[in-house]
Amino acid sequence: MPLVLSLARSPLVESSRFFGKGLQASASSGQVLVNGEVAPVFFANGSQVNAEIPYDVPTDKPVSLSLTSAGTSSNTVQLSMQPAAPGIFTSTGNRAVVENADYSINSPSNPAHLGDFVTVYLTGGGAVSPAVATGVPTPSTPLSRVNAPNSVSIGGTAALVYFLGLTPRFEGLYQANVQVPTLGRNRLMPVTESTQPRDPVAASRRHR
Repeated sequence: MPLVLSLARSPLVESSRFFGKGLQASASSGQVLVNGEVAPVFFANGSQVNAEIPYDVPTDKPVSLSLTSAGTSSNTVQLSMQPAAPGIFTSTGNRAVVENADYSINSPSNPAHLGDFVTVYLTGGGAVSPAVATGVPTPSTPLSRVNAPNSVSIGGTAALVYFLGLTPRFEGLYQANVQVPTLGRNRLMPVTESTQPRDPVAASRRHR
């Protein structure tokens, strides 16, 4: 599951070019280490590093987290883990990152309709089958589905889940393909995905 690290004005971040398993390393590059294992990095600037937690770290005990840069190491902290901790990606205004049936981005001016199929993007879905190696793009076939029991609700109503798993051709990104419930009103609706309870985020839907 991807891990977002926010490191305000850290010298190790400001002076480093971070890399993961799929990116080129250099003598001056920085690394994110989870339990001593190099974590693939998707983005880094002077205040934040976005990295993917390796799939093989234990979830029944804390794991170590540290940064290295050009031979210099940060302090090591402990990170508590869970088998799954789903969180829907959001944009401005706590809006869920959702694609409508036509692949356009869901918004108040471009809502989904009752009964439409939409794609919700999230992180922290946990183990999948078949498994995909850390830092490797997910194959298009076969699809890698989340192992744990799960559900999605829109506006407090259970949505029919056709697929919940890793997004093909992306690294560590999950998606839920769901049908918008046919009962509801023309308004912003809270969206939740559960392998355990999470705070809701908003998406838009309306009657045709």
